[in-house]
Amino acid sequence: MPTLLALRTPIPLQGADDDFSAAVSARQQALLDFYAAGLAAYAGDQDAWQEALARALRMEPENPYFRSF
Repeated sequence: MPTLLALRTPIPLQGADDDFSAAVSARQQALLDFYAAGLAAYAGDQDAWQEALARALRMEPENPYFRSF
């Protein structure tokens, strides 16, 4: 998973205004934080997974996947 995450690129948006682009970037970051939490949990790093999950939940507090972790 870390190797795949390192290959990510910005989401190509055409014709999107600044507000929409910022919203997409924020949701992408929340998802990346959720992935980071999973990787940290798998590695046994409780502090890192709690911090990453807290960041994801601040962005999307009602996300059922984030809340189930």
